[in-house]
Amino acid sequence: MLRLVCINMPYPVSTLVECRAILRRNQMPLLRVEMFVPDVYEFVTIEYRLHYKFKTFKPLLIDGKMEACEYMRKPTFDPVNDYAYTIMKSMAPSLMVPCPHGNRTYRIETVFKEEYAPKSVPAGEYRLDVRFATEANLTLVEMQFFFAARRKGIMGSMLEW
Repeated sequence: MLRLVCINMPYPVSTLVECRAILRRNQMPLLRVEMFVPDVYEFVTIEYRLHYKFKTFKPLLIDGKMEACEYMRKPTFDPVNDYAYTIMKSMAPSLMVPCPHGNRTYRIETVFKEEYAPKSVPAGEYRLDVRFATEANLTLVEMQFFFAARRKGIMGSMLEW
């Protein structure tokens, strides 16, 4: 992971206090996000999309949208949403709880671990866009995570057992 950027600020229904990646030698960066959400919400949408950099960033395979509150109450079988939920749950367990959400300050300090990435990805640069929104489609927070995969390429990584 190279960096974390919060975009499209200021947010209409939340206040972002901190959003940054702290680079550490020989370790994955420490990610810190702190935000205050004054209102209570029973409906929170999570949108995510993975991009791969050719000359510019273009969408790549993993993208989705889920209503987080409903998904946590009654999980459905959707491999992409299940994969995204599993990663978010391990990165921010205090955030991934059933609704209601809000009327508090959220402090998340976590590390994006290498095992969260798919095993067979081509070498190159990636960007993951994540957006949390209300039922009225108002953004709570929107982030971009930048990564680099330095592997032997797709064929070499597919042969790893």
